[in-house]
Amino acid sequence: MRIFSLPFLVAAYLLATGSANARNDFSADTVLHTAQGQTLEGRMIVSQGRVRIEYEQNGQRVVRINDPANDRIWTLFPALKQFSVQDVPPGSLSVGLGGQGRRSPCISMPQASCVDLGVEEIDGRAARKWEVTMTREGRSMSMTQWVDEQRGFPLRQDFGGGNGAELDFVGADEVNGRQVEKWRLTVRRGDQVRIDTQWYDPELETTIKEAKYDGSSRELVGIQVGPPDQVLFQVPQGYSQRDAISGGR
Repeated sequence: MRIFSLPFLVAAYLLATGSANARNDFSADTVLHTAQGQTLEGRMIVSQGRVRIEYEQNGQRVVRINDPANDRIWTLFPALKQFSVQDVPPGSLSVGLGGQGRRSPCISMPQASCVDLGVEEIDGRAARKWEVTMTREGRSMSMTQWVDEQRGFPLRQDFGGGNGAELDFVGADEVNGRQVEKWRLTVRRGDQVRIDTQWYDPELETTIKEAKYDGSSRELVGIQVGPPDQVLFQVPQGYSQRDAISGGR
């Protein structure tokens, strides 16, 4: 379960990251309603842990392919017949693994150290407690995180000083004909409190709808479950490579 942010490129990227662990292959259209009243649309295809997202940026069609198995992101520019490759830190594209609450948060945060503090119960759900410590700009920072043993996403995060987040199960619901779980995310930062609502699809193991505190929302529509053409996750013939981008290797 992720906290999604704007603009659309960032929202789509995070959505794709959270979908990398889907149990079933699927495809869907993505719809984002911004807080400013814009409606932005795209396309998402998930297969074998890989995620392809299609969107427009500055009037240009862009295709992004997340490849968690190889810790790599491919970006295609069809109009120019070009592509770029970005290597990312190991495990950073694989988050929120359903049923794997024992998975250390440090897999996606290689710069941090994580200590397993055992299992505690939060609102009737078993959660594994982790102490996470990292250094940023020369300062040591720590947080405590409780990860749901069944779903694999954080139910609670404590950053100290009254800052943190809680994810509460609201109940069963239905979105676009699919049986989902409704969750409420409360984020506290000082005196500020924001509340988002998320709808998680257990079959797909990803969030398919979110309504944010600022009035924006995003959603997967027209979901079709089944294996797509695997050629969609390959660089087409005739494409030339742009300069390589390093993402932490």
